[in-house]
Amino acid sequence: MGNPKVFISHSTSELSSGDRCVKLKEYLAETLPNCGWDVLIDKDIIPGEYWRMDIIHNLTEAQAGIILFNEKAVSESKWVAAEALILSFRK
Repeated sequence: MGNPKVFISHSTSELSSGDRCVKLKEYLAETLPNCGWDVLIDKDIIPGEYWRMDIIHNLTEAQAGIILFNEKAVSESKWVAAEALILSFRK
């Protein structure tokens, strides 16, 4: 059995590298593996026609989830809302 998996939900694609949500996402993605977690984040998804299925697969594989809320995630991102909903119904 491998390491537990954590899914990080975020909306940071158009934010600068200095944005605190971007920094937090990067910090978590770098730090959690050192604590024994496999991090599931969109940087691991290969662009193409099946990215939605990759996200859903990652959500079903995760034992934990982190949702990074910022103004963009709350007001613009349908995916952060969907990921939050899916994670909230998981046990």
